[in-house]
Amino acid sequence: GVDKRPASELSPAEGDRTGKRPGTGAATASERVVCIGDVHGNLSELRTLWKGLTRRLGEDALRAATCIFLGDYCDRGPDTKGVLEWLIKLAERRAPCSTRFLAGNHDFGLAAFVGALPGVGPAFNLDETQQPHYTS
Repeated sequence: GVDKRPASELSPAEGDRTGKRPGTGAATASERVVCIGDVHGNLSELRTLWKGLTRRLGEDALRAATCIFLGDYCDRGPDTKGVLEWLIKLAERRAPCSTRFLAGNHDFGLAAFVGALPGVGPAFNLDETQQPHYTS
């Protein structure tokens, strides 16, 4: 049956199962934020993850959610180009501003390799980012 307790009486785990957020009432799909990171060129795994999110949340709820991709789209996996193309197509299918992309260190490394770092002149030294104040 349906849990009739108010959200304020639910533990975080119970709230997740019932669709209610403890202490705030029922969550709406438009309040949901989905964060995905470290895809690393693994298109097959990304597609599997997206299908799982669709099954878990429902197509309408996932469509209404804000999706934030946290970077590291490239490197390591076999299909960086496929990942980038899939993400672009995903953003085109979703509502404007509902899909956001951040760049990770691997993405900046790729951009440096191809000479496409944004707003950085040719004197930029990527090795400088390995200094302790950047890595701790």
